Amino acid sequence: MSDVNDLLGIKPIGEAINKTVGAVIESASVFLDSVCKPAMIEFGFMLSDKVRYWRLNNISKMLMKAKGKMEFVDGKLELKANPKVAIAVMESSSYEEDDTIQDMWAGLFISSCTEDGKDDSNMVFVDLLKSLNSIEARILQYACNNATVKVFQNGLILGAKYLVSFNDITAIAETDDVYLIDNCLDHLLQIGLLRDSNYEGISGFQATDKTLQAGITPSALGLSLYYKATGSKLSLLDFYRPRLQEHRSING
Repeated sequence: MSDVNDLLGIKPIGEAINKTVGAVIESASVFLDSVCKPAMIEFGFMLSDKVRYWRLNNISKMLMKAKGKMEFVDGKLELKANPKVAIAVMESSSYEEDDTIQDMWAGLFISSCTEDGKDDSNMVFVDLLKSLNSIEARILQYACNNATVKVFQNGLILGAKYLVSFNDITAIAETDDVYLIDNCLDHLLQIGLLRDSNYEGISGFQATDKTLQAGITPSALGLSLYYKATGSKLSLLDFYRPRLQEHRSING
């Protein structure tokens, strides 16, 4: 006999989902407790405050992504996360379901972990990543993975001028809405993750009589954000070394 409160017969499915989500949250709790106890306390408050399940699930998925990329010694994690950064990353990632951005939050969490757990330098990247939509994240990821990178004598790195065709940018953005893409390019320039022609780069659409291209030249800030969001333990220069090009001056 059917449950009068479950006329669609979906109660068993819902219960299975709740058990699965609950298991993920429990695993995330154990991991977080080993990395950053203050953040674990905050996580507990969120549970007690009955925050929407999907937010907790998003945080848990991000933490599990981070855990899967971190190195454990004899089953133990030797690194700790700064509570200020860990809580900010958790809060921001709780609203994010897009896999690309979830991966970036996980990478930022990883790169925030140090031996003493005191490094708060990644705070500068939290608001930047939080401001990106999924299209902008894919554009930044593609630009940082494919642009030639210049390194100057003072150690500064910048992306070399990088243009892609209209067909390429629509494939990267996963939309052919030219106005939406243009808005995203302008926003990436506005917040400093792409750079403009004043430094030899070009951002936004560049039109000629026959072609339409998009400038997606990554800035130093954009390269740094993406590097941190991968969770790489390499140095910044070593991370980009395969595409590195030496320059004598910033105008050269």
